[in-house]
Amino acid sequence: MLNPSATPLLARKTKRANTLEEMLFAMIVLGDDRLVERTVISQAG
Repeated sequence: MLNPSATPLLARKTKRANTLEEMLFAMIVLGDDRLVERTVISQAG
């Protein structure tokens, strides 16, 4: 699970994004380890 508001700068940039591409670009360029809020692993039964 990703947190687009992980840092103040990232929050500003993702809030202004008009498209999914702009939001993903901001997360790729400005994101760091704080961007990943949670990792979920599913076990196949």
